[in-house]
Amino acid sequence: MQLNPKGRDWGAIVNFDDLGKLYTVLIVIWTAWLFTGIAWLIWNRRLPFVRIRHLPVAIISTLFLHIYLVKIMMAYTTNGHFSCSAEFWIMSVYLPLGIALFQANCTQLRSIAERQERLLARHASTDSQSPPRSLSLVGRMWAQWKDLSQAHKSYVFIGVGMLVQVIMTAAIYATSPELQGDWSSYGDLPYNRGQGKCRRSAAWVPSAFWQLFWTWVYGPYELYRIRHVRDTHHWRLQTILCIVAGLPGTPLWLGALFANITFRPVNRWFVPPMWLAPGIIVMQACTIGFPIYETFEYSKAKRQHADSLQSASTMINSVDYEEKKDFRVEHSAETLLTAIHSQFTGRTLYSKAALDFALHQMSAPLLHFAATKDFSGENIVFLTSVIRWRAAWAQ
Repeated sequence: MQLNPKGRDWGAIVNFDDLGKLYTVLIVIWTAWLFTGIAWLIWNRRLPFVRIRHLPVAIISTLFLHIYLVKIMMAYTTNGHFSCSAEFWIMSVYLPLGIALFQANCTQLRSIAERQERLLARHASTDSQSPPRSLSLVGRMWAQWKDLSQAHKSYVFIGVGMLVQVIMTAAIYATSPELQGDWSSYGDLPYNRGQGKCRRSAAWVPSAFWQLFWTWVYGPYELYRIRHVRDTHHWRLQTILCIVAGLPGTPLWLGALFANITFRPVNRWFVPPMWLAPGIIVMQACTIGFPIYETFEYSKAKRQHADSLQSASTMINSVDYEEKKDFRVEHSAETLLTAIHSQFTGRTLYSKAALDFALHQMSAPLLHFAATKDFSGENIVFLTSVIRWRAAWAQ
């Protein structure tokens, strides 16, 4: 295996040895998979379990994170020939914004869960709502703020936070000569050596603060808020994996960057920002991969259901007329279909009659499951309202 014995030495040439080629191949393969997955989700964006995940925010956050991932995966290969000022802006704006939007997308789970809980509470309450009171301007604004979902509130906080971040980044850049290419304070250094010194200046500390805030403060807070959520979409598991995977990156990056003697043997071939790469990859894989997995599971269940219906219909047609006539004396056609299907597959066919039975006899448990597990309580509320309307109309 051909390797540069000095590793990332900030030399005059790039490191296109075997390790540099490996990093390049890995990021090309990962980029191809990521964009294929994004295209797949866009194609299937109308599916309910994809639509509720707020796909635009998920894709934008993934792309922002990927911009930084490409940069750090190619850091060894470029060997310091990438502009320090450009990396500073990417590190201070793109990466925090990507993490912040990713956390906002995670907030969508809590937002939907809380909205479904309010739906259950309204459905169970028999108290009539009091008429709205006239409020002052501040009161109306406060009422509108309270009516916003958690996801929309998080967008407001992220917008304010990123505005502050951009202003701070611009101020630091304007007051830091080394970020603008003036390395006279380091002495007479060649271009690549100056790039290396520039990357270890104190100007990078605020960008680390934002990463620590989103991963070590907001992330665990989000995990605490969704601790009681148990959904059928594996959304809670996805959120846990993504947030936990992002925790070690920033402390390890800071340690590798400033504890240079301890990390020096590793930094030659595994540059300090690469400690952020595993967390970013897991975040991207879970954000894109979980909905794709659920799409395949949905397609598989749909095919199995269609095959079961076809098999049951074939067996019904194979029963001769007299047997069907005798059976219908004691059972309805729907029961006949269910019985034959149960004998054929060992499972009960979930038919329209079964849904009607659940809506009439077990509407409360069905609504609770739909609201807390499937996040589709509105559908059950609508169907039960139709049943009540039909019953009232029949009278």
